[in-house]
Amino acid sequence: MTSSSLAEARHDLARLRQHVNEIDADSLVLAQAEELAEQEALRGYDAVHLASALWASAEVLVTADDGSSRPPSAKASRWSTLATRTDR
Repeated sequence: MTSSSLAEARHDLARLRQHVNEIDADSLVLAQAEELAEQEALRGYDAVHLASALWASAEVLVTADDGSSRPPSAKASRWSTLATRTDR
């Protein structure tokens, strides 16, 4: 990566972060993530991502996966409270 492409990437990220609701993954969010991982058979990062979205009362959850890793129970329960969008 060239220095100019790095500068451009940093600028793009800064612009994107203006439209993102960032939260701290505190002990309450992590405790909910632990429960979700067990209840919904989610991988750790997926559980933290979902718990964070639920905690923030998000209306949309953007993921970088194809959605195939979500078990049917998750699609029918916790995930159904969010509009999911896969950007890949």
